[in-house]
Amino acid sequence: MLRGPSATPTPLVRTATRPTAKSHTPSRRLEAPAQLAPLVDPNVHTCGTVSPHGAAELAHEEERVFLVGMKSYGRAPTFLAMTGYEQARSVAAAR
Repeated sequence: MLRGPSATPTPLVRTATRPTAKSHTPSRRLEAPAQLAPLVDPNVHTCGTVSPHGAAELAHEEERVFLVGMKSYGRAPTFLAMTGYEQARSVAAAR
């Protein structure tokens, strides 16, 4: 029970998830969602060669949950800030 002046509930943020659905099982090496891992593999792509991806590749097994930003790339070092903006735009447009 919350009491006093700091009675505002704080949001729960989970930053290190490991999805369990077969289509969302992380790539073992990259720890990225299975649909996104081949698109961001640093052995094949550089920052400028990652093909556009959107809500379908970022979707989680739970309804209306998406992995967006650096966490969506797992351990792949090819993430750019502009990619994150486009991911967020894609997810917002899909809703």
